[in-house]
Amino acid sequence: DLSEVLVKTKTHFSYIDKKISQIESILDPELFFRVHRSYLINTRKIKYIKTVEQSKLEFYFEGMSDIVISSKDGAKKFREKYKEIPCK
Repeated sequence: DLSEVLVKTKTHFSYIDKKISQIESILDPELFFRVHRSYLINTRKIKYIKTVEQSKLEFYFEGMSDIVISSKDGAKKFREKYKEIPCK
């Protein structure tokens, strides 16, 4: 894990001097999910999800133009946890 994390919201961003695994350990696992070794996403802000490269997922978020692409393993774990997509 890198020792600095970029946290983005739809209106702000900030750098935090912690490892992503440390951030993950303090976040609510019902609200946040690690879809890649570099990405934790807020599942309540997902606008829609698209399957790419047959086994990865592309996540689009409400009010943001950023797209997050999962790893193959992250997509598998996401699908296992969320039988239904956690979109609003």
